[in-house]
Amino acid sequence: MQLYSNMNLKNLSIGILEYPHCVNKKLWSIRNLQNVWSAAGADVVQYSDLSLPAPEVDVWFCHLDSTMISQDFAQFIDDQPNIINGRLKDIRKTSFSEQLIDSVDSPYDGAVIAKSVYNYGGLVDIQLVNRQHGWARFLPKKMRRKFLGLPSDLKANPNYTVYDSVKSVPPDFFSSEHNVVEKFLPERVEEHYALRMTFKLGQSHKSYRIISTEQIVKNKNVVTIEEIETDPRVIQWADEHNVDYGKIDHTLWDGEPVIFDINRTPGISGASYENQQLLANALAPGILDFISC
Repeated sequence: MQLYSNMNLKNLSIGILEYPHCVNKKLWSIRNLQNVWSAAGADVVQYSDLSLPAPEVDVWFCHLDSTMISQDFAQFIDDQPNIINGRLKDIRKTSFSEQLIDSVDSPYDGAVIAKSVYNYGGLVDIQLVNRQHGWARFLPKKMRRKFLGLPSDLKANPNYTVYDSVKSVPPDFFSSEHNVVEKFLPERVEEHYALRMTFKLGQSHKSYRIISTEQIVKNKNVVTIEEIETDPRVIQWADEHNVDYGKIDHTLWDGEPVIFDINRTPGISGASYENQQLLANALAPGILDFISC
């Protein structure tokens, strides 16, 4: 499988904005996109040290893997006239979910799912506190958390739990700002469960459906994965929620898409080399949606 080579990106410069500890990470879809754009003639540069002058580029690409953006990087983003995902600074579930249950007294009588409000259960955000960059690394840990927009008592919770009803959720789960409870609206395929993933960059996209034996779909319990047509309603939703680039996890419930996760730094763990290249080839032309003619 060859990288996409029919684009001519000569004279185009692209800046990838990343946290300092992430510049050498390879298991991200962005790395394959960088290779595609470079092969098409673009000058692709990575930038992570805000104490150094920023390169002048045609378009910036915000690739920061925390749930919320730290204050220093947020300021840099706001200063750029053209930056992909620049308006997507907060991807906590509370910022977009339409399935939230706010109280154990809710009249909703269906199954619910309890989980962290943060991506990856807050694991990445806590790691970022411990790897804080620039002058912020000299702050006490509580102040570093505040700098990142995180509560001082945040603890990682990567577990998802499905309950038959909201009454079964431990009452103190609702009292923590770290947690959310949502309606559990799974997509069923006979006796199995399905998760849909839509990857997008601008108006370029590619979608898959994963079939699993378990209610909580994970790589370890996948039965099969298939490419599917992208639902235009998901692209419209993503555009309305400022998702220029990323992965949107969703299901179909009564024929309607149910969005339950946004990932602005999707990875490629578990994907075959061929599928990685197919995805990169499909998304790469989307960079042109952010270039003024």
